[in-house]
Amino acid sequence: MFRIDNRVVKGSIGGIVGCLLLLITCMAAAANGQEDSSLAAELDTVDRKFHQFSSRFYSELVQAEKTAEIVNIDELSSAVDDYRNKRQLAQAVALVVKNVAKVDGQLNSKPIANIIATLLEANELETASLLLKRAREESDRSVLANISFSFAKHRFNRSQWQSTIDLLDQVSSDLPTDDYNHAMLMRGISLQKIQKHREAIESYGKIAESSKYYIAARLNMAIANMREDWWTDAHVIINDLLGPAGSNVGGEKSDRLNTLLGYSLLQKQYYRNARDAFRNVSINGPYTNQALLGISLAAAYQEDYVGAMNVVRNLNDKKATDLPVEESYLLIPYFFEKLHQYHTALAGYSEAINHYEARINAIKGHLSVDTDFFMGQILNENPASFPLGEEAVDLKDKLPEFFFDSFRLLMTYRAYLALIGDDSLSVEFKALSNEFASIMQRAARHTLVEKIAILTSYMNQSRYGHARMYDNSMQKSEYEPQ
Repeated sequence: MFRIDNRVVKGSIGGIVGCLLLLITCMAAAANGQEDSSLAAELDTVDRKFHQFSSRFYSELVQAEKTAEIVNIDELSSAVDDYRNKRQLAQAVALVVKNVAKVDGQLNSKPIANIIATLLEANELETASLLLKRAREESDRSVLANISFSFAKHRFNRSQWQSTIDLLDQVSSDLPTDDYNHAMLMRGISLQKIQKHREAIESYGKIAESSKYYIAARLNMAIANMREDWWTDAHVIINDLLGPAGSNVGGEKSDRLNTLLGYSLLQKQYYRNARDAFRNVSINGPYTNQALLGISLAAAYQEDYVGAMNVVRNLNDKKATDLPVEESYLLIPYFFEKLHQYHTALAGYSEAINHYEARINAIKGHLSVDTDFFMGQILNENPASFPLGEEAVDLKDKLPEFFFDSFRLLMTYRAYLALIGDDSLSVEFKALSNEFASIMQRAARHTLVEKIAILTSYMNQSRYGHARMYDNSMQKSEYEPQ
């Protein structure tokens, strides 16, 4: 359960080559990096408003639907599972809300953990917290550990790192093996988020090699070693994961590891080894363009400008809108300059300037997309990634997964509002859904503005290169061999 979060560090032309350095950080699926503080506050606010709306919504739904009464916790858990299997989460939660007071004295059994997990899946925190309080009075260590583990996952998904650590430290020793390994992964990631990298390494080291969380833990361990400047240890971990010819992991995971290794080696000036790592990335995957850029940069650092040019032209031919391709427009004339083909470089800088101007103007045209677009976007299979015209917008590094889950869940409540028949609840629903859409809109706008800033930097560097080549051509006519 991990993914790579690509952070782009902007550079400028200078020394051998100025470039994008892609710092690749591994995180668990629900961890989304360092949100801007104002956005984090907005996410916390909308999450609290969701809890308040959810509590009122279910209180009125159980009355409108005349939800059945169930006094046996095993029967309640079975009925909840039936609803979940039918993808009727709202009815499952309504059933629990209706009968929460009737299961006192029955909380020392496994079904209560299942019921609370369902409530947290629906982000119905008020009812889940009430049951947790009662379970602490009635349940044994094993049952309480499972319940607390569900709460830890809920808080982890919301980037509540210290709270996640505190919960897991209380109960991890009482968890089943698979959950224990999962807990150590979440604990390690949470420790990394609060800059406790050495403690995180210890946590990752407790995950069994046979666990499905092992690869994620080892990759995170490599990142933690890099944070401590233990580069050799990090490279050993990655190479061990890749194994002989990448036999231990394959597909996209192998591409992630090789891309991470390549840029790490590039940063440490092991250019030949970096090129070898990048060459192990598949030619048609999500990391292909990053790897091509890496090969080109490594070649440039080795002053192999012909090799660098060949690769970057291949990248440029893709005509995509991701940043490695965007950078290629700047690198092509720069490499011509290093090859002493100054008139060609001058023309290339002119082409780059025109390209960046056109791209910036196109992106600016998407900054005013209204909230209705995002209201519809949330119902798509992958609402965090979508096109705006020719522009690909990816919000995975801006908004956490729980935001999209809650937004989509909120949209399912709309079907019940007519049944409930409470106009004030409908007004509250509309205001809350608009607030979700507005946050999504602002995150998209922020993403586009960031890209405009990067492209503007490339354009300014292209202008500087153009001016430099123009001045040279005015001073000397023999720069470019005939």
